[in-house]
Amino acid sequence: MEVITGVITLQMIFSKYWQAFKNWYNGEIREAVIDNVEKILKCRTVQLGFHAYKCPKCKEVKLIPHSCKSRFCSSCGKIATDRWIGERLSDILPVEYHHLVFTLPWQLRIVCLVNRKIMFEILFYAVNESIQSWTKEYGNYIPGFYTVLHTFGSDIKFNPHFHVLITAGGLGLFIGTRLTEAGISIKYIGRYTKRPVIAETRILNVSDRWVVFRFRDYAEGGKSSVKKMGLFTFIKYLIQHIPDKYFRLVRGYGLFCNCIKTKLLKKVLRLLKRKKQRRAKNKTWRDNYKELTGSDPLICEKCHIEMKFWFARYGPDKRVLKHFGLDESDRIPLKQFALKAA
Repeated sequence: MEVITGVITLQMIFSKYWQAFKNWYNGEIREAVIDNVEKILKCRTVQLGFHAYKCPKCKEVKLIPHSCKSRFCSSCGKIATDRWIGERLSDILPVEYHHLVFTLPWQLRIVCLVNRKIMFEILFYAVNESIQSWTKEYGNYIPGFYTVLHTFGSDIKFNPHFHVLITAGGLGLFIGTRLTEAGISIKYIGRYTKRPVIAETRILNVSDRWVVFRFRDYAEGGKSSVKKMGLFTFIKYLIQHIPDKYFRLVRGYGLFCNCIKTKLLKKVLRLLKRKKQRRAKNKTWRDNYKELTGSDPLICEKCHIEMKFWFARYGPDKRVLKHFGLDESDRIPLKQFALKAA
């Protein structure tokens, strides 16, 4: 029995075992699951195409493979999380914040699995009504809060609950006078919005029968433990957390409700005598690469000058791939492909 150790990615696991799993559970897998898994299987491969850059001096060519943008993808989920945090920080008011958690009895979890869309909509509504009815009764003010649906625990089992980042007060009353930064809380909540169900660094080994991974056992005081799980059970647990297409896992309410926040936030900032924070500029793939590796991917290694954009392809182009000696089934690794122009 082959056992895979070392650096194990979700893409690696699904590349090797997804088709067998799909055949076994034929007709029982949600469309959103199939769509997301097939996206990560193509992530950074010639299947999604690439941008080509060429050195103006030595004509060296580098192909930058396109990413899949799926929230289920480990690398793309990290980028999406960073972007979401930057966008939300521009909405944050300079007041104190609290982090709340709402959960439901374990007996109702199966109901959520069977009726995902209806139950999740009801739960979002319940959280909103609970908070806003309380703030109306105790202080008669409008708070601002973001609610995030989180469906998994550290052991990747189905455990739907909500994380809420809420202002300590609201329009009509703000509790306390000390102004604090909410960035830490936003980053904490942000980890729950886009990231995959399990960090790949927690996966210890994979075989044709088992997956072994680390998790934090909160029943034992949060100590680090190791779990051995059947391969298909592991995959089944992972994909049950993929949301249906267009379903919003993060929602703003009160002062942060999309339909009224532009008007109300201006009013609150005027009362606080503060200016709206500028939205942080989204990082490019080049910025992320430099931050991760410390080197610029578009600087020619031979000539030490900047490579220029040449052309882009979206999807496999047999003629172009043949020109570079590649095949449709070839996978461009995460490290950018360096080629010599013909």
